[in-house]
Amino acid sequence: ISNIQVKSPSKSVRSNRFYETGVVYSDAYGRDTTVMTSKGCKVEIPISYSDKKNALTCSIQSKAPYWATHYKYYIKESSNKHFNMVLDAAYSNDGKII
Repeated sequence: ISNIQVKSPSKSVRSNRFYETGVVYSDAYGRDTTVMTSKGCKVEIPISYSDKKNALTCSIQSKAPYWATHYKYYIKESSNKHFNMVLDAAYSNDGKII
């Protein structure tokens, strides 16, 4: 075997996924809006891009509210449904409570 190259991994957005982006505005007192999004904020990264270094780029196309002092982007991977569970106890393999 010859010509083997070991490359260090790099950060990338996963392929074969759907992503939705949104923005949250904050005021000087730390109060936040709900996540604001629009129809153009959804993107699919096809599986054919799995050998690439993928990234998402966001930009706000409208004016911020007059009271907003900060903003944050939120990105949601919406390909699969995610369910949250609340546990009152967790057990290790030997049956002891964690």
